[in-house]
Amino acid sequence: MNKKRILTGLQPTGALHMGNYFGALRQMTDAQDEGEMYFFIADLHALTDISNEQAQHSATERKENSQHLLAASIALGIDPKKSIVYRQSDFPQIAELMWIISCMLKHNFLTTGHAYKDAAQEKQDVGLGVFLYPALMAADILIADAQVVPVGQDQAQHVELTREIARKFNHIAHEDYFTEPQEQIQKEVAIIPGLDGEKMSKSKGNTLPIFADEETIRKRIMSIVTDSTPQGQPINTETCLPCIYLEKIMPREEYGTIANRCSKGDSTYKELKEVLVEQYLTYFKDAREKYEKISKDTRYLEKVLERNRKKVSTLFTKQLTKVKQVLGIV
Repeated sequence: MNKKRILTGLQPTGALHMGNYFGALRQMTDAQDEGEMYFFIADLHALTDISNEQAQHSATERKENSQHLLAASIALGIDPKKSIVYRQSDFPQIAELMWIISCMLKHNFLTTGHAYKDAAQEKQDVGLGVFLYPALMAADILIADAQVVPVGQDQAQHVELTREIARKFNHIAHEDYFTEPQEQIQKEVAIIPGLDGEKMSKSKGNTLPIFADEETIRKRIMSIVTDSTPQGQPINTETCLPCIYLEKIMPREEYGTIANRCSKGDSTYKELKEVLVEQYLTYFKDAREKYEKISKDTRYLEKVLERNRKKVSTLFTKQLTKVKQVLGIV
């Protein structure tokens, strides 16, 4: 029996942090054993910052971000021997299919896209790339003939859109050309608060990096915002940021001991932060060592991308050709 094909990807927008790992990457690594995983570096999606002059990355930064994401993902559990790993921009078939799909979409639908709505609510002058995000995501899915797409609740609408496009092509062709993908809602995905209590985000500068040097990590942890609970009084573990982080990275029984001390007023925030420094470095020790080994090995990283390049290109060309045949442009 053939394994189901699972598609997932990450944007190379900067250094990976705790929120990236618990919010997405850990679930991606777990899914490798559930089917045939297609994992891609979504560098075309990351180009949307071109429309914002103040947020633009340089060519060097973009290249470094992609290399970092590839190395970091492997260090954190994406296995190139289990997953088909590729870089989005290496395959022009995706962009060509995206244009065809964009011609099928209605303006009113695109205004409901979460990326566009978020930018519009912040009164940003939204670039066309942000507006057409759903079309590129649909192209990612259909070009790979994916059956399952793990997403958060906010992106489920994009998978539904992709199903509609698949149905439309199948109807036009009078044949089941495309698989109708199914979203896999990641209900257990963790939303990790940042060092200031807001959502952890690179743009807010409140992240806890995974691969920074130990001194930087210590300084970040010691800067975590806490309330004014006096020493000797109980600490609320539900709102205490060091406790929220510790619960994610410690064995349940060990964290239970810490939580019990907090409830009795036997811990201070400074003590909790010191414990967090130690536990954080321990939790990511193996990943940090692996990253240090492979992050600058460009030859190895290119081999990872080259491993399945022919297979991916053949599949993508086949999928695109189907579409062009249906539309009479080949």
